[in-house]
Amino acid sequence: MSIKQVLQKRWPITRRHWDEWRGILARHPTSAAWLVPWFASQAVTRTPLADEAPWIPFVARRWLARQLRPGLRVFEWGSGGSTMFLARRVAELVSVEHDAEWYELVRERLAKLRTNGSRAGALRSEPGYRLVLPRPLLEGENTAYGSGQPGQTHLDFEAYVRVIEEFPDASFDLILIDGRARLACLGAALGKVRVGGHILLDNSNYPRYEGKLVCPANFERRDFPGVSPYRGAVWTQSTVFHRLR
Repeated sequence: MSIKQVLQKRWPITRRHWDEWRGILARHPTSAAWLVPWFASQAVTRTPLADEAPWIPFVARRWLARQLRPGLRVFEWGSGGSTMFLARRVAELVSVEHDAEWYELVRERLAKLRTNGSRAGALRSEPGYRLVLPRPLLEGENTAYGSGQPGQTHLDFEAYVRVIEEFPDASFDLILIDGRARLACLGAALGKVRVGGHILLDNSNYPRYEGKLVCPANFERRDFPGVSPYRGAVWTQSTVFHRLR
């Protein structure tokens, strides 16, 4: 049995994954460094929640880990493994979720960590964890707080986006955007991140953001394209906006 057959039996890797990997290695040979971690992440027991890790490209995760320090204040739209990852490392975390079922899963996981901790460490901060449900749009109604996610384009995420308005300007050292209505979240985040702080927006290479994701004034943009773990697109991108003044 070939190595490929052994791997295929253990991990549910499709032909699409193999084709994507061949293209990645042809264009970006240094991505071979992430081949083994990516294969490992395909195991059925591996998920961002189980690993207590953000579901972003490996290179973006490495950048994020280097930025985190015990005294930071962090806000995130979209909860999951990133919530545990951040709560173990920063002084204060506010996390906002739109999906009630997912919210309960993450809340239960946080409760277990409070009691038992994990191999990666105990929680350093108690997350301010919010569930903010979207509102169905009325027939013919438009919104500036919509989502391009398939199956959710009929929903209004205004209340979800505007949670951050409860906090004074320049309140946060880091803001993560990995939920719904991401462009609206980015607009709401600009004044809430301190000078020298960062905003990380995941999946910035989505076609629906093309031509719309403009670097704001007083910010510097840095893209982190690369291999992403778990089941999904192999090659994705996170973008970081660094507030200069």
